[in-house]
Amino acid sequence: MRVIDFFDQAAHENPDRTLVEEPGTGKAFSFAQGKEITEQVARGLVALGNERGDRVGVYTPNCAEALLTTFSLWRIGGVWVPLNPHNAVDSTAAFAAEVELRTLFVHSVYADRIPALRAQVPSLELVVVIDDPAEEIPDTITLAALVTKGEGIMLEDWNDAHGRLEDLCALAPTGGTTGSSKPVMLTNATWAVMMDLTSRHFPRVEVPRMLVSAPMTHAAGILACLLAGQGATTVVLPGFNAAAVLDAMETEKITHTFMPPTALYDLVAAQRANPRDLSTMELLWLAAAPVATHRLAEAVEVLGPWIGQSFGQAEAPGFITWMTPENLSAAARAGDLDRLASCGRPTWGTQVGIMDDDGNLLSTGETGEIVVRGRLVTPGYHNLPEKTAEVRQHGWHHTGDIGRIDDDGFVYILDRLKDMIISGGFNVYPSEVETAMMQLPGVAQCAVIGVPHDRWGEEVTAVVVPTLDSDRDADALIAACKQAIGSVKSPKQVHFVDELPLTPARKVDKKVIRAQFWQGHPRAI
Repeated sequence: MRVIDFFDQAAHENPDRTLVEEPGTGKAFSFAQGKEITEQVARGLVALGNERGDRVGVYTPNCAEALLTTFSLWRIGGVWVPLNPHNAVDSTAAFAAEVELRTLFVHSVYADRIPALRAQVPSLELVVVIDDPAEEIPDTITLAALVTKGEGIMLEDWNDAHGRLEDLCALAPTGGTTGSSKPVMLTNATWAVMMDLTSRHFPRVEVPRMLVSAPMTHAAGILACLLAGQGATTVVLPGFNAAAVLDAMETEKITHTFMPPTALYDLVAAQRANPRDLSTMELLWLAAAPVATHRLAEAVEVLGPWIGQSFGQAEAPGFITWMTPENLSAAARAGDLDRLASCGRPTWGTQVGIMDDDGNLLSTGETGEIVVRGRLVTPGYHNLPEKTAEVRQHGWHHTGDIGRIDDDGFVYILDRLKDMIISGGFNVYPSEVETAMMQLPGVAQCAVIGVPHDRWGEEVTAVVVPTLDSDRDADALIAACKQAIGSVKSPKQVHFVDELPLTPARKVDKKVIRAQFWQGHPRAI
């Protein structure tokens, strides 16, 4: 089935159920209304030249319209390109240009970025403002005007007997960042697998209610779309605030939500300070970064036995493994911190192995690279066949993570082959940060690594050899880097050194650098 077919089936079965709502704003749409709106928007897209396979970006804060426009583009066979507004606009434009973005749904709060996007994305033809801006924004069309353009247009039946399984439904940036990230191809077949896995592994609820507080450009938005296809109501908050999330869980009778570990820690503290009734909760899906095991045990104690954890990546989205709430809660109650360090067992239909450098699969308990097989794995990177081949050696998809599998089939992530840093649920590529830092005055050499952090999982840290005339102002370097590449990817700490350690091949030895910061930690990621 196509993505839109799951949505239409849910709308047919639950026409009067609320599809999406924003508490406190009065904004709410039923499934029947959502279906009508997505059809109207789809007609407008067709009227203005959009075709099946066109890349359509969604560049918005958390809001109901983000969900509605995403399903609208899927209705005509468009390819969803989630764009993170927290990234620097140049990085966003670079990714949009790489995937040849044709149409952009944008919120007026980002109106000042539209000229730069138009200038840097030659393929961009249509910009649709999804809200009701107070003033007209040049070179754009409003959503209402788009709908008017589509009046009288007939939508093509572009399906086939198999649900267009090989058609692209999304081009997702690896790790949720842009710039150095690669566009990952997700097809209708990939989406169908995710639908299957969530329906198999998630708790079954008669009337699911999904709370979105993390950015909809990432896992929270994907989960909202998946559960909407299963008849769930999506309750949208503008952002994460622990007290507001707990209030919504209680008053909105929430059953499902997603959050990264950093948000979980705040949630636990807020619930300790002012307990709410969370009895309707069935699942808090925890993903996107390693979790401190003692924090995980505390979360089960304070919040409840409904936390589940998964391991995934853009190339095998979300659900390579699944740690059920039952397994996680049992480990927490038993004080089994080793088991709490696991990301769970392989999901249904997914093969997970441990491989050495020569392509040999290793035995239980041995350490090597985590490799994956199954329908969840992406067809590859868009227009990057060599990069795709790199991660497909020996007939498996290579995750770039080092791990082991125990006698009970639980997978443990121990280290990382790649330099990539996971900080607060976002993947950060050190090479991109190093390039930005080396452009700054006062920096002679720079190595960027992830340093263990109790809240963020890893903290982006720059180790800098300063120039002779440098004033060694760490705060100024951090501020300048934020201006260049955005706050998510910029260093949070700068350490000045006289020289960087080198390998025999005269390359910067990051293992030596990391060892100084990771000493005493049970896992080196």
